[in-house]
Amino acid sequence: MKNKIKNSVLSFDIKLFKLIYSSSDFKLVDKIMYYTSKSADGVWYFLIGIFLILVNYKIGTKFSIVVLLSFLLELILLKFFKILFKRERPGWVIDGINFLINPPDKFSFPSGHSSGAFLFLMGIAFYFPSLLIIFLPWAFLVGISRIYNGVHYPSDVIVGALLGISSFLIINNIILKNLSLGPFI
Repeated sequence: MKNKIKNSVLSFDIKLFKLIYSSSDFKLVDKIMYYTSKSADGVWYFLIGIFLILVNYKIGTKFSIVVLLSFLLELILLKFFKILFKRERPGWVIDGINFLINPPDKFSFPSGHSSGAFLFLMGIAFYFPSLLIIFLPWAFLVGISRIYNGVHYPSDVIVGALLGISSFLIINNIILKNLSLGPFI
């Protein structure tokens, strides 16, 4: 029974992957998906955090501290799950799939880029909600781009997003409510 459910989920995951994976013959779409995926590399989070501190020191600082601590938790959990599940990337398992972007590591489950994008989105939602109009579609596009670029299955992206959201909520709602951040906020 357990294997039947696992095989059904995997089959659905592969079918959905093949629908999204580089389904365009347009080089412009390939470039957009490439750069959308790259936008979730860590450096942009740091730069945006600095910008938000400059815009509003008190809220920007709290945002940056919460997001940084959330990223630390997310990274620990992400590495744990990748080692635990050891799910190989679609480009190494499914015939005819080529990576349109270099994968950052060997394992695909869960998606670290999706996790980071949704963690950051949660920070924006809590501390700078007026920016959701920019970051909400961006986070979803990051997830889709990871599938489109051949480095993740849909379930990797979904679980990655849930991991990012959960990491943020744990830090924001449990840990920081019980700690003083002193002169920062």
